[in-house]
Amino acid sequence: MAAVVAPTSEPDPTAVPQSTATPQPTEPEPTTEPTPTPEPVVEVDFEEPFTLGVASGDPTEDSVILWTRLAPDPHNPDKAERNGMPDRDIPVFWEIATSTPDGGPDLVLLQGEATASAALGHSVHVDVQGLPADTWFVFRFIVGPYRSAPGRTRTMPSAGATPALTYAFSSCQRRDAGAYAAHRALVERGDDIDLFFWLGDYIYEGGPNAAAALPDRQHDSPEIENLPMYRNRYALYKTDPHLQAHHATRPWIVTWDDHELDNDYAGETSENEDEPGPFRGRRAAAYQAWYEHMPVRLPAPDSADWQIYRDVRWGDLAHFMVLDGRQYRDDQPTDGNFVPVPGVLDDPSLPIRTIEAEANDPNRTLLGRDQEDWLVNTASGSSAQWKVLAQPVFMHGLSIVPGANPPMTAPDTWDGYHGNRKELLGRMVDVENLVVLSGDFHSQSAADVRVDPYDRSTPIVAAEFMSGAISSQFPIPVSDSLLNLVAAINPHINHLGTANGFVVCEVNTDEMRTGFWSVTDVLDPNSIVVETSTYKVTAGTPGLDFF
Repeated sequence: MAAVVAPTSEPDPTAVPQSTATPQPTEPEPTTEPTPTPEPVVEVDFEEPFTLGVASGDPTEDSVILWTRLAPDPHNPDKAERNGMPDRDIPVFWEIATSTPDGGPDLVLLQGEATASAALGHSVHVDVQGLPADTWFVFRFIVGPYRSAPGRTRTMPSAGATPALTYAFSSCQRRDAGAYAAHRALVERGDDIDLFFWLGDYIYEGGPNAAAALPDRQHDSPEIENLPMYRNRYALYKTDPHLQAHHATRPWIVTWDDHELDNDYAGETSENEDEPGPFRGRRAAAYQAWYEHMPVRLPAPDSADWQIYRDVRWGDLAHFMVLDGRQYRDDQPTDGNFVPVPGVLDDPSLPIRTIEAEANDPNRTLLGRDQEDWLVNTASGSSAQWKVLAQPVFMHGLSIVPGANPPMTAPDTWDGYHGNRKELLGRMVDVENLVVLSGDFHSQSAADVRVDPYDRSTPIVAAEFMSGAISSQFPIPVSDSLLNLVAAINPHINHLGTANGFVVCEVNTDEMRTGFWSVTDVLDPNSIVVETSTYKVTAGTPGLDFF
């Protein structure tokens, strides 16, 4: 019987699920009356600053990043530069605590002072060190008389430990395309899910859309191109109560895709092939705004070049490699052909083309050579049971048109870098228990990843799971019969769908069980969310297994 998450009531963005975990002993001993760090004296000449909520991310076994951004007036175009804050740095007090098993007062562990820098949009990134491993916490921020809503976060298990893990992932939350029922359902799961991976397209950069599915959630400016505009767009998205509540529920581990900057951009090439100099300026602004709004364990960017690929570990059970699929890639191939399918694919402007010489060129790279080498070395050298690639675009390959030879597919995905993919996966055939996570395509898939997806004689290297989008819609109507046909011409793909939602993975040393969760009505913030398909990967056997 399918599992269902139905809404309980309209969410309170300040509500945080209660912990069911028993706190572990810690040094120093927790106390409700710690030696206090004095709250900084703040000249408060602004209104309530915590309008964008709180978040946490990139945990280790003894630390976690706590985030907020002060923005009393997040949507006022006349105050776009600072969103209602004065042009000076502001001291911010923070504290982190564990909860008692009997629901008594929180036990404050650590507290301190951080700086909300005016130069970084009054964002705050606190790297809290010295925490006990594998433990849930409550945290908050304080500025003068203002106190943020509480957030929940956790640390990773210690090196060598292999406790079970449940994580979820998704991507693509265009605001005017749908509501955030998926985030609401993830909030309702509480501590059942330990970590959430975001695989890109947190915001969309375009202007208002006359055909928007939800006109009351329209973008509020033309296409964004500079730092104040990017800040405003993040603020618009972050004031959604379901998104705020999900950030406050568990730590996120985040990467980006294209819409955080510009649709389908590749390296220093914009969608409209703008001059490289101005586009690099726009890229620097977009990267800074992303940093200002994400709970990431990274130094602040100071240019249009900024490394965000990194790895995180859940003890010795799972090693996650978080990839950047945009900054270093060569431009998408342009030599493919469009093969029409009357009544189904008639529009040659659709971004699908056959795989030709450019896509087959192994020297044209999606990740860039430095990131490729880092990935291969990190995965090959990992002692963890599971090696997981958290990255934006599907790797498994997808031939869209029956009989097309060469295959016709989406060149903005790994299919547009087919020769590069074969070379990279050929270097990873000996990596055991490899799993790929992806998003971007506004659809779901479960597939085997072969060295060459269109050559069944090549070995299976990994299993891949692609999540449906939180709210963004597949660009054309797709019937079940067409989905079944496309799946039939891609025998390495075992599940294909266009439902919105997320994926939940339950992991132990023997297997990874994966469930696809689908939103029944993406236009309804109170929609029920249903588990529609389940798969598993068995340790020691590459590719998919089944229940």
